[in-house]
Amino acid sequence: MAIQWNDRWRWERRVVKTKLRCLLGKHEPDRMRVFVESDGFFGICRACGANIVRRDRNDWVSDPMGRAGILAESRKG
Repeated sequence: MAIQWNDRWRWERRVVKTKLRCLLGKHEPDRMRVFVESDGFFGICRACGANIVRRDRNDWVSDPMGRAGILAESRKG
């Protein structure tokens, strides 16, 4: 099944939109790599791969301490 032009356009528009949101500081988590700790939710952005932390519902921002990466490495075990 070939990808139609309209489907490809939608996909490209979504990619550009998520990359732009990352540049503005609003990230989307990769839901399979979100960690719950006592002091909050930590994850990795699905578009840019940055370590992110949840401030509020649907409000994910960059994590300056990079705790998501540390948690992911410690749980690989």
